Amino acid sequence: MKLYSPWATVNAQGAKPLSPRLDTMENKTIGLLAHFKGHSPLMLEVLSELLKEKYPTLKFKALQYKRDTSEIYKDPEFDRTIKEWLVGVDAVIGAYGDAGSCCMFHAYNCAYIEKLGVPTVMLVKEDLCDVGQKSATSRLVPNLRFVRTKIKDLSFVPVLDQNVIDHVIRPGLAPHVDEVIAALTSPLTEEEKTPFVKDNSMAEPFEYDGKAGDISDYFYRMGWTTGLPINAPTEEAVEEMLRGTDLPRDYVVAEIPPMMGEATVEKIAVNAVMAGCLPTYLPVLIAAVKAIVEPNIHLEG
Repeated sequence: MKLYSPWATVNAQGAKPLSPRLDTMENKTIGLLAHFKGHSPLMLEVLSELLKEKYPTLKFKALQYKRDTSEIYKDPEFDRTIKEWLVGVDAVIGAYGDAGSCCMFHAYNCAYIEKLGVPTVMLVKEDLCDVGQKSATSRLVPNLRFVRTKIKDLSFVPVLDQNVIDHVIRPGLAPHVDEVIAALTSPLTEEEKTPFVKDNSMAEPFEYDGKAGDISDYFYRMGWTTGLPINAPTEEAVEEMLRGTDLPRDYVVAEIPPMMGEATVEKIAVNAVMAGCLPTYLPVLIAAVKAIVEPNIHLEG
């Protein structure tokens, strides 16, 4: 039988290759971009000291973005600030991807700097690198370079004193200094030079030849559900659901963060079928999808 996928198409047009790396670290000016947490600029200060030991001619410019879960390009005042700050900066190190939303938004902002043409590397807690990579990919910089560390989120440390620096931050960063240097200087691979092309094949309708009773399990294995039973989104069921609206089926109601999938009327209808909705519910679901991407909802944060 023909089934419809609930997975959305992602528009990957305009994906950016990485900016060319530095030819050397000697006599360069490195920007240190911290997020809003207090330990982030401290980590970058320690890293600058470690880098300076290897390259005494290095210079640094530090900047902290103090807004939580926000994208710089959507913040006109700080957008002007960072563009002024980037003048004379040869490369940028961003820190720190230490929690889910922090990692996500800092990766967005590091990807933005790459798109401005400045080579960038981001420090990330090792188990959150996948979050960072997906976030950068959703902002069309799929090959953003990351350096993984084991340093935990230090937000809950009562005092960020010399003891924390000496026993947590410095020993946590020291083994990764050469990785940071490599991320800023190693020539681009062919993949990094080539704009990313998103594979949207999982979003297409497909022929299912298994048992009807196994459809819920199949959708779960595909990563499309949480494992709860679903109604099969057959062609007939989706067509029936679409009777609930006069909007064209390919009309994009919203792009849903964080991966910016296109929630078309058809995709909303597919998900509505799976959830057991009636066609009369569809206008409410379309309104709900519009609502959740309003800025004041702050869905990702």
